[in-house]
Amino acid sequence: MGDEMDLYTLLADRYDGLMDHFDYGGWADFFAALTEGCAVKTVLDLGCGTGRLTALLACRGYETIGVDASADMLAVAYGRELPDDAVRPLWLMQDMTALDLYGTVDATVCSLDGLNHLPDLAALKRALARVLLFLEPGGVFVFDMLTPDHFAAVDGQMFRSVDDDGEVTWRCRCEDGRCVYDFDVDGTGCRSVELIVPVDAMVALLGEVGFVDVEVFGDRALRPPVAGEARVFVKATK
Repeated sequence: MGDEMDLYTLLADRYDGLMDHFDYGGWADFFAALTEGCAVKTVLDLGCGTGRLTALLACRGYETIGVDASADMLAVAYGRELPDDAVRPLWLMQDMTALDLYGTVDATVCSLDGLNHLPDLAALKRALARVLLFLEPGGVFVFDMLTPDHFAAVDGQMFRSVDDDGEVTWRCRCEDGRCVYDFDVDGTGCRSVELIVPVDAMVALLGEVGFVDVEVFGDRALRPPVAGEARVFVKATK
């Protein structure tokens, strides 16, 4: 069984197809709503993957930096076409726990539960501290995370995706504060793990590293989360 990087190597060329159901445009709209009134010019997309959200933000006039730990995912991002009037993103291959930018940014985003993919709470705390370090004073960090209710719902479930590129199946099992995904990509086995982090624990960690004015919202909704909501959004300020 391979590690998580092997998974993204296997899926890089077909990741966009697998994620066609995800509303990147709606995510970008919600980011704009949460940062309305803020002076946001430069945006870091943390764990940018194939760069779909990064590209959308670039098309909206932001100067963007896309950071990801997978060279294969970044290769897809680098080849993404953008309109002539959009400023091309800067792509960097880095682990988010060792984020090291050339300067500061006005905002950082992390989509598709990227923070859940860190191996443990210590790594999560390191990543939050690095984000804080490279934010301008008054800058914001906006991210989504999967809730324990989501993981309870998928525990023991098996999923399957079939398209022209082949077949991907995965089974979920939750134990010891983690959700383990055992993948089969066209006969090749691989594994991915996500941290199960209660929302109040995430809020506490943000406060511990120095963020202020932490707000939690429902799934792309300007309201508090409701019971049983699978995904929530968090906005934190430096």
